[in-house]
Amino acid sequence: MRIAAALAAIWVFGSILAVHSHDSTDTLMDGDSAQSGYLPNHNMDPTVISGGSFGQMWQYKAAIPSGSPQDQFYAKLLVYTPSTLGRQIVLAFSEANRIYILDAVNGTLIAKRDLSLEGESPFQVADLPSCNDIGQNIGITGTPVIDPSTDTIYFWAKSYLSSGQRGWQNGAYRFHAIDAATLAERAGFPINIQGAMAGNDNTRWFTGGTHLQRASLNLVNGIVFAGFGGHCDLFNYTGWVVGMSTSGKYLTGYVSSGGLGAPPEDGTWTGGGGGGGVWMSGAAIASDNSGRIFYATGNGKGTTVNQQLAASGRVHLNTLSECMVNLAINPQTGALTQHDYFEPSAYLGMDAGDRDLGSGAVCLPDPATFSGGGIVRIAINCGKNGNCYITNADNLGGYKMGAGGGDAIIQTLTPPSGGSIFGNSGTYPLEGGYLYISPVGSPTYVYSLGFDTNGRPAFTLVAQTDDNSPGAVGVGPATITTLNGQPGTAILWVVDTDGVRAYNAVPVNGKMIKINLPATPGPSKFQRPAFGNGRYYMSGTNGVIAAFGAPVALPLNCTSLLDFGSVTIGATRTMMLNCTANVAIVRIQGMTIGKSIYQAQNSSLPQGSLNAGDSFSASVSFNLTGYVLSSGSTSAPSVSPGVQSTALNLYTTNGVAGYSTQQGITLTGNIVSANPFMTMSPLQVNFPSLIVGSSVSTSGSASTFIIHNLGQSALTISGYAYSNDTSGPFANVTMDSSANGTYVLDINGYFTSQDLPLVSTTIPAGGSITVNVKFLSSVVGTHFTILTAYSDGGSAYSILTGAANTAPIALLEASTNEGGWLQIPDCATPADGCTLQVDIGTAIGPSSMLKTIRFTNNGGSNLIITKSKPPTGSFLGATNPTTDLSEGLAILPSGQSTATVYFQPGSAYLNADPVVYSGAWTLNTNDLSFGVHVLNFTGTLAPPRVGPLLSNGLARFKYLGCFQDGAAARIESTQIINVNNTNGLCQQQGLTAGFPFAGTEYQTECWVGYTIPSASAKVADSKCATYTCPGDQSQLCGGVGGYMSMYYDTIKYDPSIGAFIGGYAPPSAPPQVGSYRHVGCFADNAGARTLSGGNVGNAKTNSLESCAAACKGTLYFGTEYAAECYCGNSLLNNPTQQPDSQCGMICPGNSSEICGAGSRLTLYINNGTSSSIIISSSTSKASSSSSSISSPGVTSATSSTISSIFTTTSVVQSVGTYNLFGCFTDSLTARALSSSKFTSSTSMTVETCVSGCQAKGYTKAGVEYGGECYCGNNLAITSTVASTLDCMASFCTGNLQEYCGGSKRLLVYSSGP
Repeated sequence: MRIAAALAAIWVFGSILAVHSHDSTDTLMDGDSAQSGYLPNHNMDPTVISGGSFGQMWQYKAAIPSGSPQDQFYAKLLVYTPSTLGRQIVLAFSEANRIYILDAVNGTLIAKRDLSLEGESPFQVADLPSCNDIGQNIGITGTPVIDPSTDTIYFWAKSYLSSGQRGWQNGAYRFHAIDAATLAERAGFPINIQGAMAGNDNTRWFTGGTHLQRASLNLVNGIVFAGFGGHCDLFNYTGWVVGMSTSGKYLTGYVSSGGLGAPPEDGTWTGGGGGGGVWMSGAAIASDNSGRIFYATGNGKGTTVNQQLAASGRVHLNTLSECMVNLAINPQTGALTQHDYFEPSAYLGMDAGDRDLGSGAVCLPDPATFSGGGIVRIAINCGKNGNCYITNADNLGGYKMGAGGGDAIIQTLTPPSGGSIFGNSGTYPLEGGYLYISPVGSPTYVYSLGFDTNGRPAFTLVAQTDDNSPGAVGVGPATITTLNGQPGTAILWVVDTDGVRAYNAVPVNGKMIKINLPATPGPSKFQRPAFGNGRYYMSGTNGVIAAFGAPVALPLNCTSLLDFGSVTIGATRTMMLNCTANVAIVRIQGMTIGKSIYQAQNSSLPQGSLNAGDSFSASVSFNLTGYVLSSGSTSAPSVSPGVQSTALNLYTTNGVAGYSTQQGITLTGNIVSANPFMTMSPLQVNFPSLIVGSSVSTSGSASTFIIHNLGQSALTISGYAYSNDTSGPFANVTMDSSANGTYVLDINGYFTSQDLPLVSTTIPAGGSITVNVKFLSSVVGTHFTILTAYSDGGSAYSILTGAANTAPIALLEASTNEGGWLQIPDCATPADGCTLQVDIGTAIGPSSMLKTIRFTNNGGSNLIITKSKPPTGSFLGATNPTTDLSEGLAILPSGQSTATVYFQPGSAYLNADPVVYSGAWTLNTNDLSFGVHVLNFTGTLAPPRVGPLLSNGLARFKYLGCFQDGAAARIESTQIINVNNTNGLCQQQGLTAGFPFAGTEYQTECWVGYTIPSASAKVADSKCATYTCPGDQSQLCGGVGGYMSMYYDTIKYDPSIGAFIGGYAPPSAPPQVGSYRHVGCFADNAGARTLSGGNVGNAKTNSLESCAAACKGTLYFGTEYAAECYCGNSLLNNPTQQPDSQCGMICPGNSSEICGAGSRLTLYINNGTSSSIIISSSTSKASSSSSSISSPGVTSATSSTISSIFTTTSVVQSVGTYNLFGCFTDSLTARALSSSKFTSSTSMTVETCVSGCQAKGYTKAGVEYGGECYCGNNLAITSTVASTLDCMASFCTGNLQEYCGGSKRLLVYSSGP
């Protein structure tokens, strides 16, 4: 019971934070702060609503000048009582950027403001290429919020960056703060946050043109939170949650997609958007306390991080698409940080099919009702896929953390119709608890709260409405009202585009009883009524605002309150009820009075008709002649002096329609006794329990009671007696002979008093005496006595009760995997405390494991948790750290209380060393033999080990990362196709061949080699999470788009220093072999050889030295496919130079050397004659020469002729006005120059590249890979200066005497700075 009360207090406090209304019936925001849907504070009485007199009270529609934007209301109405007005008003906010204040009772216009007249015209829907979710104009869409402490309304309005602008790129959002009574702007407002940076990704900035502020606002701890989504998924929007201070400062912006793995912002209007809109069909961001908020997100854009990899919700996720999100609010700065999330296991399909979870919102029901089984509070989110997810609000569930990769949540509900769900569900916490869900085109389904075998909340479908919502999107959130929180008065309200419907919220025999309501003209989408004092208000797309309620026109103006004052028992006081007719009255039918001590005669009323203005009087008596006082008994209540009130109802037949036929008048009076009259309070005094044997038990426990004199004369005490029954036998109270001045109040002497008033003590009229009493007993059990006091003003009694119990005995246990319990022993020396180990278990990968600890109280008194410091963490921590086994928790004798510690490791890299996670929970109790326990919880993440193992049993190959690979620039040189490919198989093949690197790609491909993968090619691991290995579906073998899962040999390579270790050096092509100098790696083709001489290599002994010897006297030699050797005096067929990494096969005759690769030639040139390169157009198959093809600056010859003209290949220094700028790094994913590109495999030169870029107007030109040219005006910030030698790795394909960059190295020329 204490836990439930505490939780209820927390929930109420969280709601109060956002609802400090001037009048308790005001509506300050869309629903309640927790978005529970339950609104008990608006005097909505189902008897009145269904009584026949409830109807439309007034209607308002502004007169809009011709040519001006018409009003449409998508933001919900608000109802407020400003301190400066003193009356309730209705506030309306239109898409035309107009605001209205109307009198809540009669609809009179009090004030209006048109932002268009101030240069803030609404954004025009026509500026969007294809989106008409909102017609004509977009202005104020998200429902505003009111701060009652300052009478300030906060809202966002969409317009343009500057007055008179058009075009969606110029759209802008401004944050307003206006006076609730005058609509005047607060100083320093409005605020335009265009260009504001996101707190979780400083490369993303806010753009008003691409976003729509649809979600309702919430004010949490002085911060106004709003959600932003997109316009029909157009443009490169990303979902935002923005927090603004009430003073107008931009405090925080959190994007749904940002950081590593999210689509990178590229500075354009089309790229980089991550989606994940926060729109929720207009519902508000939810909050149940000042430290956190909840919301739901829509479809993601681009590749998202999780893919097929399970992840804990406590591990930061950079792409929050299709998620229920919990963000923590920094109490000092207001900054938002990700705390937890839930992403359905089917989110990829939901993304692809536009079935976003973010069409619904997060509902946080009252935890006092909706809790149990270790679940302190729940969160509910329904979406377009027709499912509702019931989660633990304190542990939402992450992604695929449930059994078999499913959802780790409490329950999934799928309403029978299968319709999409927009907006929020609603809950009712009384009468057992209910949940209401309204899919599109379906009935509203009613679920009853129950509990599963573990005591956790579980819902069962018990009823549905006979009416369906329209088939078009637009049904609003379910809303439940009661009359001041009274059970039996609950009404369910449902709004759709057809109007408003109401039902008794609790079904009867499976049926929802409909309450007939007046017609509502044209509600817009996703609405709920705005409630005031016994009235509700609606607005619509047609610009109409309407009020509904019971008639307020009364036929009579009567004395509003008859106060008879103080009347002595035995006397009568008569007062006149004076009334004047407001309208013609045909007849006064009579009157009724609720209590018999008030009396009046129908005969005193006028018997005929009354005209307007006629008056009459009727006598009403407060008659106490028969009133008998009684002090009461244990079986009958007391009858005592005091205030008595009731209602007198007059019933009329009116001559004018529209006036009430029943009118109530309150009667009140104070009953007094001329004689003394004794009472005692409280009726029962409960003493704190005593622990037998404790130090406290020797002094007893204390309490008090009061003896009152409610009479008008002095009261004299005549004696005291005690008994175990009010009927006796009685024993006189006596003074204990062994203790001076102590009165014994029971037969055993357990209850005593030292200041019991003496007999003959006088208590003046209206006075009282407080008496101190003590309970002391060493006898285990519950004890009581009935103490009666006697006086000349009668007698009175009070029951004194107390208990003496044995000490609490704490039994602490931990759950076992077999379903049993293992005792955690008490500390050997309680004063010293103790540390104990509790192992949760070992996980091989993403999973969710729980360890439950349980306290059992085997003693006779309450066991109190005196210290509790639970562990918290992303991977291991207490599930509910603020509630379970919290400090101060009381466990009753024989009672139990549990807590769980989760171990939720994220994705583990294959072959990674085991990681032990730990967290300590410090606990102590009021059991003095228990001692301070430090429970060290541990969980081990031990992913599977595959491939070669070290002597210690650990994997030899470790994960290096996910890398971008490509056919034009392979990371490793050697490919192996395995139809049953696995990472372990590929690693073993790499080790057998002597390679330090092994990577898998496209499922069946295994690539091995010696090349250290470039850091610039490394990408997010999620890129390698789409292909499973055919030989083991639990493993990943690369990703769509040419991404490779790369592993390294830990004996040969250390990634922390990026170098080989242990004296290992990979095979290479040495710079010099005899008189031959290494030129590079060149493409070759069996049908058109680069060198004319045939293969003279030996499959067993081929090496660079043997090939050089075999080709002695020729200008070139080259090795290929490890065992092949070719000679020649010119290079035939215009070979292209390739990255050295593509020549990676080991020479069979020298394992330290590289002898080319498949279709790749390791080429050497003889230093003895020259350093030039000779190219011929002839092929090795032709016997006669053909005409040669020459390029500028390149020596051309036939296969039998060697030119006598040799020049040295060099770096061109300038071309016209373009000078050498330097050598720079480049990458496939972030080009150094990205404005324009052209390639040539045969004719690229520095001059050609510079000329092409100059013709296009670019100031910079860069050559790379021999045949690629890139243009631009500015180098990317990701590109850094590299050594010029790095750009001397590739000859220009059109001039082999010029260098054209290298592998991922761009040789840049510039005409400017």
